[in-house]
Amino acid sequence: MSVEEQTKPGNREEIAARLRDKQNLAGIDLSGLDLSEMKLIGMVLPGANLAQADLRKAIIAGADLAGVDLSGAALDGVFIAGANMANANLRGASLKAARINGTNLQDADLTDADLSAATLLAVNVAGADFSGAVTTDAHSGGVVWANAKVPPSAIPEAMQPPTWALFLALLGLVGAVGIVAFLLARKKWPTA
Repeated sequence: MSVEEQTKPGNREEIAARLRDKQNLAGIDLSGLDLSEMKLIGMVLPGANLAQADLRKAIIAGADLAGVDLSGAALDGVFIAGANMANANLRGASLKAARINGTNLQDADLTDADLSAATLLAVNVAGADFSGAVTTDAHSGGVVWANAKVPPSAIPEAMQPPTWALFLALLGLVGAVGIVAFLLARKKWPTA
């Protein structure tokens, strides 16, 4: 079915069926539809129209969303991992508490997007525009904000490792020192 022949799905069941059948959904119009909590895993949706769509708490992983229109979309609590969102239009999108990992946002437009309390890990923001983006309480790691066309006015705080990770690192260090001390002491033992 060509892009021109695709009709806009009428309900969640029809959308789910198309996603389940892994149809080529490049350029499809899903604007304004309720896709909340859906799993868009491995989907091919380049150039799709998802403007004003409700994608709250959705999972988007390993998907091709190059050039997708997500302007004004509700993406609060969304989990995005390993997605190609190069040249995506996220103008005015709400990404509150979103978790974005290992995603390509190269040349994406995030003008006036709300990234409050979002977490960005290893995200490519080269050429991305964050003009007017809100980043209150947002955190990031492995993001080179200097590569953005327009970085956010308030760069998200660098992520701090959780306390338990520091404890495990310390425990590992103590264990390693103990093993080395044991091996050195063992060399001094008389052999029979």
